[in-house]
Parts: sequence; structure tokens; C-alpha cells
Amino acid sequence: MIALWKGLGTDEGQGLHYSVYRCKNDQWIWEKPRRSKFASKTGPAVAFSEGGKVWAAWNGTAGDELLWRTTFDPDGHIKDQVDDDKSWKGQYPDYLDINTDCRPALTSFHGRLYLAWTSSAPQTAQQILVSTRSPGADLWEQPFSVQRHCHSSAAPSLVSFQGKVYVGWRGKGNDSEIWLTPCVAPGGFDHYELPQRLEGPVTDCTPAMAEWQGKLVLAWKGGWHNDQRI
Repeated sequence: MIALWKGLGTDEGQGLHYSVYRCKNDQWIWEKPRRSKFASKTGPAVAFSEGGKVWAAWNGTAGDELLWRTTFDPDGHIKDQVDDDKSWKGQYPDYLDINTDCRPALTSFHGRLYLAWTSSAPQTAQQILVSTRSPGADLWEQPFSVQRHCHSSAAPSLVSFQGKVYVGWRGKGNDSEIWLTPCVAPGGFDHYELPQRLEGPVTDCTPAMAEWQGKLVLAWKGGWHNDQRI
């Protein structure tokens, strides 16, 4: 298991750090965090692909609106833990403008990568946009809006569940409820699936989702900035 996160602050704190959870001397431990050679103004996203790769994607530093990506090599990490170049492959620009003030979300489904973000561009402000990338493709496909009225004041989350890729988000402005819908690309489905609002949960940030034993598991922080419970 790998954790990748952005440091504190806006300048030096844009560096991305990581830690690996692995078995050492018959005991599972988190390794000492290390700083990678990457940096982001919003924070990264990580996904495990069916080909056995761990993908990372992030928005650039201040003034850099491009998407960057890399993969993690667990064998290289274990063989030489102090050599960051053997753990992470070189970063590559994907030439996709993901103008956003929040971190992106990333998942893999049938070998295809899905990337989602909340737009901060004037013409698409707070819309949730999604782009996909086929295995072996050089570029991401043209982004599309998840739904016409799917907006958020925080970053979205992604998960593959029951043969579809779902996006989850917190509403925008005073709408602190959690919403969920499949990613419906133009022409990808024969019907239009409306977003589903979860009754009860409220949050002021991004919910987290995962598939577990055929069920969809959701976790979130409380709402209105004064509920710190998970």
C-alpha cells in the first residue's frame, strides 16, 4: 500500500511525499516518509491499475496547469530504498489543462485510467470534469462534464463499482450533502442516469470511496467546518 501527499504551505510545501506500507520482519509497518522529486499546488491522486502498476497524477505547481503522471516500481523501491529514481519513474507531462483549485481523483477500470477534477476555469467553474486514457495511449481524451448540474466546492472522488466508474462529490456552496453518479460519457450509455443524493451525510470536503467485497464503502468528514468526526 502506498500513501502520497502534498506537504504543508504553498512554496516549499508543494513537494510530494510518500510512504510504503509493507511487511518487514513479519510485521506490517509504514516506512519512514520520503520526499519525492515531484511537486503540486493541489495534491496528488493514486490508483492501482489491472496491469499491476501504481499510477500517480497531479496538477502542476503555481502557474503550471498541466497534468503530470508517473508510475511506482515496488521492486525498485525494495531493492534500493534510498534511491528515489528507482522507486518512481520519471514524471511525464500529459498536456491536459486541468485548471483546478483542488486535487484530482484517479481510478482504473478495464485497463483504462479515469481522471476527475473540479474545474476552476471561468467558463466551467465548479463543474466536475472527467477525462479517460486508454492503455498505451499517448494523450488523455477530451474532458467531458459528468452531468449538467453536477457542481462541487471540493474535489471529487472516483471508484469502479459493479461494472461502472462512479464519481462522488460534495455539493457546491451551502449544499453540503454527498452526491453519487456513474460517469456517463457522451454516447457511452443509452440512458441518462440522474445523480443520487445520500440521505443524511453532510460534509465540507471530499468524500472517499472504495469497493470492498461487492459493496461500496463511503467515508467522509463531518460538515459545517465544526464537525471533525469521520
